[in-house]
Amino acid sequence: MYLTSNHNRQSLGSLYGLRFVACFLILISHINMWAIPAQLQAGAFEFSRYLPGIAMPLFFTLSGFLIHYFYHREENFSRSDLKSYYIARIARIYPLYLLLIPFYYYSSGVSSLLNFNEKLQILLMFFTGTEAWSYGLFHQTLSVSLFFVTAWSVSVEVFFYLIYPLFSKYIARLQLKQSVVALAAFLVLSLFYMYLCYLKIAATPELLMPDSYNSFQLWWFYVSPYVRILDFVTGCITAQIFLRMPAVLPRNIQRLFHWAFIAILVALPLWFNLLLHSQGFARQLLFTFGFTPLVAGIIFYSALFVVISKGIIKTTLMMLGNCSFSLYLLQEIILKNFSLSPPQEGGFGLDYWGIVCLYVIAMISIALISYQVFERPLRNYIRRKFGLDVVSSS
Repeated sequence: MYLTSNHNRQSLGSLYGLRFVACFLILISHINMWAIPAQLQAGAFEFSRYLPGIAMPLFFTLSGFLIHYFYHREENFSRSDLKSYYIARIARIYPLYLLLIPFYYYSSGVSSLLNFNEKLQILLMFFTGTEAWSYGLFHQTLSVSLFFVTAWSVSVEVFFYLIYPLFSKYIARLQLKQSVVALAAFLVLSLFYMYLCYLKIAATPELLMPDSYNSFQLWWFYVSPYVRILDFVTGCITAQIFLRMPAVLPRNIQRLFHWAFIAILVALPLWFNLLLHSQGFARQLLFTFGFTPLVAGIIFYSALFVVISKGIIKTTLMMLGNCSFSLYLLQEIILKNFSLSPPQEGGFGLDYWGIVCLYVIAMISIALISYQVFERPLRNYIRRKFGLDVVSSS
């Protein structure tokens, strides 16, 4: 017996919710890192510092999935397609990002730490979105690397956007079985690549500083696009499998997908617990790429079976997903510059959960305003100037 698989290729509303989840996990991590007073941190800080191990693979894998879903071509991009693609990508991330660079630059005080040539180099990297591409001045100097911390992921996205048209057609030509085999092979090769990278870095003691914010090891595995590309390509191949899925699936295949999804949900906390207690290569792998196959499965299942076609749930997910970029870029400003007091003996103050909840509510509210007032209008202005469809307010 055959049943409809419930997926709608024109509506991926559930993925907006996943985009928000990724940004929300980063927000919780940064609240604990930048805004929670030391006397309230206890074990929460140690736990929250590993949340990016789930959030960043989810973010970059989802990015690969959506980019391939909307822009896949079985042939080379035509000049007009390429122009539209790059304009859409520039309009998506650059306006708000460029607006924030001067603010972060002057408010951080980093300008007083650099000579003229270093200032020029830093600003050039940031305004072009290439600061994450090399282990140079920005990453080697701790005081400088703490300037606009969240911008590195924008730089990684720029790298992905730039190179995607170069390999899109090779993935887009794969049939269903070929796509599944390609994904399995790519994951295995990725593990091998990660292991070789770790061996190379481990053989050079001055590079192996896992707990140093400005270490080469952290830059290579966590920040650089040369490792994060593994997440993005995994998302692209996962999207290709989704695109090749038949519109009607046998009941037993649907049941298999449901059980696989349950297994992934069970594996997530086990994987996270393993990350908390692992060392060496296992810890590096789990923190950087270990969750990628799991989040790829969640993205695939959500796109295939979770259809939210109407009502307040869809509106809320779309709203939260749309404001996620603002939520991600603005959190550093708020969390580092506006502090809340812990409870004082005989006086008023907020406990740990009170501070977290207040920051979450404030950040989401600010992000929604930023999206409606700055991000979406600026994006639509650019798109309209070049004859592209505007982004709706939904």
